[in-house]
Amino acid sequence: MNKFTFRSQFTIALILTLILSIICTVAVWGGSLKFLIHMINVMSLSNKNIENFPEVARVGFVILFVLGNMAAPFVFILLFTILFARRIGKRLVPPIVQLINGAGRIQRNELDFTLSVMGGSKELVQLTEAFEEMRSSLHQSLSAQWKMEQERRDMVAAIAHDLRTPLTIIQGHVDNLLENKAKQAERLDSYLLTIRKNTDRAVRLLDDMGIVSEIDQPDFSLSVRPLDVVVFCREKAEEYRTICSAKSLHFQAEIQVADGCDGWFRADGLRLEQMLDNVIGNSIRLTPEGGKIEWRVEILPESVVLEVSDTGPGFAEADLLHMFEKFYQGDASRSIHKGHAGLGLYIVKTLAEKHGGSVSAGNRPGEGAYVQIRISAQT
Repeated sequence: MNKFTFRSQFTIALILTLILSIICTVAVWGGSLKFLIHMINVMSLSNKNIENFPEVARVGFVILFVLGNMAAPFVFILLFTILFARRIGKRLVPPIVQLINGAGRIQRNELDFTLSVMGGSKELVQLTEAFEEMRSSLHQSLSAQWKMEQERRDMVAAIAHDLRTPLTIIQGHVDNLLENKAKQAERLDSYLLTIRKNTDRAVRLLDDMGIVSEIDQPDFSLSVRPLDVVVFCREKAEEYRTICSAKSLHFQAEIQVADGCDGWFRADGLRLEQMLDNVIGNSIRLTPEGGKIEWRVEILPESVVLEVSDTGPGFAEADLLHMFEKFYQGDASRSIHKGHAGLGLYIVKTLAEKHGGSVSAGNRPGEGAYVQIRISAQT
């Protein structure tokens, strides 16, 4: 960084200009006196008396001599000022032009660039650095804003797309019941079951939207309390076992408590339940009739590991790369299993990270998919 400020550079240039002007003026005055003495000697050697010069010529010579010597300092000051101004201008113009161009790019919302320090005065260096910090902060802020706006558009599109199917089915069955209620009384239960199923599907989509909107807030925080994980998991296991039995699925839960642990853990029970409902709900939806779902829980002193595996079709290779992204719905060839907005695993990942943990997923050869959640104890 240049250690001289613009004021100090200007002061130094002014002092140098005055010194050089004085030196050149003294030199001119000395040369003029030598020239005058030389002319007098020449005229004396030529037997001419200077007093015999015409009065007008003598006066004119003196006036020209005096005016020339008086004008010399101003001429040299002007000359050196021009020289120093050009030199300083060459140092000041590039960073100023860079700042002007940068301001124009920001005005056009072009923020993906960097301002480099190009020298000049200390003030210009500081101004360039401050301008670059402002550009970087503005770029981050606008990028976050643009991302949020894109996510809002994606959410609206997801709602419109994923609610259209269940609502269309509900509307079709209701219309059919209204038009043919006397003729198709025996199919009433089937129609009502389909309506209930698609109503639950629509409610689940809206619930996921609400959870995502909540956990994505900057001020979101967990409601951490002491939780008896053993009791919690046993109660949830009974709930999942009942659902699986209705779908002809075998559900097995295994809870392991490490030595020295009493089963209590500080966590947000509601968010832990939401994570499990999403993961095990996916397994129930994707595992074919007669399949098996296993839930293993390992309670450690500083963490809890929850792993869910099933005998379903597993994850496609492409899904493994993007499955935790918001609104990712997987391979189109698996659309028969859809009915979600691609938010379930995103919710799981976000809540696991809020607990200071992580989530991973994959396939087991000859079996199906697995999802493992690890959360850390909260203070």
